[in-house]
Amino acid sequence: MNLQEAIESLDEGQDLDALTAAVLHTVTKGALYQPLRNYLSGVRRGQAHAQELAAFNEANDVPFSTLGDVAVSVPDADELSGFRYTTWDLLTIADHQSRIAYLERKRGGLLDTIRRHREAIAQCEAAGVDRLADLLVVAA
Repeated sequence: MNLQEAIESLDEGQDLDALTAAVLHTVTKGALYQPLRNYLSGVRRGQAHAQELAAFNEANDVPFSTLGDVAVSVPDADELSGFRYTTWDLLTIADHQSRIAYLERKRGGLLDTIRRHREAIAQCEAAGVDRLADLLVVAA
């Protein structure tokens, strides 16, 4: 049994320890390989991110806040050379406008991606399939 099947077959009323024990009892080692690998990859990304933040803070006068409430990234005027970092209280009107323009473009891209996902769902539902790739099978 794969991990997803094992999880779906469990009683939702069980506490977390009982659920964990039941899953470990039900699945094979092979079924745990990819989820564990994905988890460890996330741990490594977190460690690398912490090291990047530490290096950034050492190299810059303005510390980067992981919460974003102290340091603010502002697109450079030409937007080709990247971003500069400053604190919220030092942002100029032009900085605020630049940041707003950047975020609006980013939001537009996200909204476009959301629209594409909704269209894919509608196409799949209309054809009675679960994936877009299955549309090719239905059409063949």
